[in-house]
Amino acid sequence: MGNFNNYNSITVLGRLTRDPEMRTTDSGTQVCNFSVAQNDQVKKDGKYEKSTIFYECAAFGKLAEFMAKFAKKGRECLVIGHFRQELYTTKNGEARTKLVITANDTALCGTDNSEAVAESPSGTTPYATSIKEEVELPWPSN
Repeated sequence: MGNFNNYNSITVLGRLTRDPEMRTTDSGTQVCNFSVAQNDQVKKDGKYEKSTIFYECAAFGKLAEFMAKFAKKGRECLVIGHFRQELYTTKNGEARTKLVITANDTALCGTDNSEAVAESPSGTTPYATSIKEEVELPWPSN
């Protein structure tokens, strides 16, 4: 069995909570930020209660372009990626961290979008899957 000391992977299926936002880093890398909500159930006092988990996500390069063009708030989306820790400062000057999913692959699920099919990387499905390209990330990678 392989060494899993540094294994970092997550797969999430949920709905987009807002329209994706595209931006370009200082180094020229295209980044698309989006958020996915996933419904869950938590057992509390012997009863199951609904809860929602929110995931912040970022896609880069061609995957970022695809998400910015075709993903819309409310659309079901599958995200396959890995977590990274992001540092930020609050308005009060407090240093904080949050986990963000760096998307390696995504799939827009549900209603078929023929325009997305025509412009998807494979030209056959409304998915942006397995887009493998060398992208210089704005932080060190492992």
